Amino acid sequence: MEFSLKMEVISIIIIGVLLSYYNERQKGVNLKNRCFRFCLHLSLISIFLNILAVWGIRFSSEIPLFINMLLSSAYYLVTCFLGELVTAYLFYLIFEHYPHHVCLKKSFTIIGIIFGAEALLVFLNYWNHWLFYFQDNIYYRGPLNAICYVGLMVDVIIVGRCYYLHRDIVSGAMKKAMRTMPYIICAVMLFQLLYRDVMMNGMVTALADLIIFISFQSNRIDEDYLTGLQNRGAFLEELTSRINRKKPFHVILVGINQFDQINRKFGQKNGDEFLFEIAKYLNQLNQCSAAYRISNLTFGLVCKNETCNHVGSCIETMKERFEAPWKIENTEYKLSASFSDLYWNQNEWDATQILERLEYALRMSKKRENHDCVHFDEQLNEKMERQKYVLEQLKDAIERKDISISYQPIYCWKDDVFCSCEALARLYDKNGELISPGEFIPIAEATGVIQELTWIIVEKVCSFLSGHPEVKLKGVSINLSMQQFLDENMVGKMDQLIKKYQVEPNRIKLEVTERTISQNIEKVHQSILMLQQKGVGFYLDDFGVGYSNLSSMLALPFETIKLDKSLVDKAMCDGKESRIVNAMVGLFLEEGYSIVAEGVESEETVEKLMKLNVDRIQGFYYSKPLNEKDFLEFLQNQE
Repeated sequence: MEFSLKMEVISIIIIGVLLSYYNERQKGVNLKNRCFRFCLHLSLISIFLNILAVWGIRFSSEIPLFINMLLSSAYYLVTCFLGELVTAYLFYLIFEHYPHHVCLKKSFTIIGIIFGAEALLVFLNYWNHWLFYFQDNIYYRGPLNAICYVGLMVDVIIVGRCYYLHRDIVSGAMKKAMRTMPYIICAVMLFQLLYRDVMMNGMVTALADLIIFISFQSNRIDEDYLTGLQNRGAFLEELTSRINRKKPFHVILVGINQFDQINRKFGQKNGDEFLFEIAKYLNQLNQCSAAYRISNLTFGLVCKNETCNHVGSCIETMKERFEAPWKIENTEYKLSASFSDLYWNQNEWDATQILERLEYALRMSKKRENHDCVHFDEQLNEKMERQKYVLEQLKDAIERKDISISYQPIYCWKDDVFCSCEALARLYDKNGELISPGEFIPIAEATGVIQELTWIIVEKVCSFLSGHPEVKLKGVSINLSMQQFLDENMVGKMDQLIKKYQVEPNRIKLEVTERTISQNIEKVHQSILMLQQKGVGFYLDDFGVGYSNLSSMLALPFETIKLDKSLVDKAMCDGKESRIVNAMVGLFLEEGYSIVAEGVESEETVEKLMKLNVDRIQGFYYSKPLNEKDFLEFLQNQE
């Protein structure tokens, strides 16, 4: 019996360490985590009851009979309950992604029946002594004393059978657990039956908890917890291994589009189930490829066989699959996916560079209307390298605040004066070559550096107005991006710069595009109102480029509307388009808006706009954007 107590103490230490480590590392409160934590606590209770029951048996002559019966019954009942609970937990893990599966319900019913029978035997044991009894202060086992082990053996059998029948939907972690747990438990139980005086119940419990923890609850370095696929780190390791072999291989990225709609419509849990189904499909796509979860909504496939004949067809197969709805339980939804691929043939790229190129191509695929697969080739590589170069030059210029500002005059024809201008950023690379705004502005927006860039422009404009009091411009307009409006301190920063350079706030005009407004109209509206209270004016920029929503636009307090060049060109045509533009201009004027026409390049266009009563005209017809020195000279020549 002394050896038995030592085994129980060892079991307590094992479970205690698991519980301590689990509480430290696991922060979730989902059903799986709560159930496992309860199993650990119940395991400790079971072992402590076992020790108390053994202690009671050893000193049975000194302890009242009812206490010994109570301790042994409590231990027996808790042990049976723990066995059935662990079994139920394993069933839950098998059908984790299929919670309404009919086999899960049947399994829980069987478990309930087994425990009910065991509990009834414990209750009746007070009278029939089928399990155990005390006679002359000596403990005796009853004829059905091993029934708990029989119940556990039945649990092992039905879990094993259920696992075998549904192994195609079982996670990788469950497969690993089923390769070890049943055999270890059966071996320990066999030892217990052969050596009845050595009590191994606690060790069985501790080993079961340990296997579950290692298989499911521990933070696996190389495995994604949700899908069971290997993660980004394992993906990079696989690429590195294949690069070292110096044999060609094919890699594909799959990106799920607009998945937030799933979470909003069906909830986070169902969203996770859709991802699990996608992962399972990709992992079983063909025998030549292995699937990985690269990020939240991006999966990777690496073809393991360079002679695989699926290389060209698997993308088409996946595209066809995504044209059909995905189904979980009674819910189905059609998902959209983008694709990129790369064929490595002893290039100089390492694993990280390969992934970087695939993700770049995937972003391009997402921008395409039909999300066609983008194959990363040498031409695309040159484009990506160019964008990286531009971003490097942009970041360097921002760090040094070496952004040049050009000013394009705006003509107020009614007053016959250039009354305002637009400030435009100009970027020069390290060789002094001009980089087009059409090239670096989209990169700045995509990478988030547009916010720093814009604040540099605002400060340089304030410095220009403060440093040249002789310039009588009514306003200088500056383009804003959505990132400015997401800055919680936007109003404070703007107010600080205006005060620093002692600029009249009404001379600062901020241009906002309809695309920016559509991203978060409430946030934009709030910021505009706060800055307007300080005197700053707002223009609606690029009106007519395809995002027009008159009701949303008219709800915002703009003072001026800038007609995009495409709309100005339509005004020069005959027919319906021209009449629509004319009618809109008339509507805006009636509502009290000022109007600026952009991109004007000919005298004919100027005359047409004047007839439409457009207030101001901007374009190459009057002047291209000028650096500060040339702009000041231009204004002087107009006096």
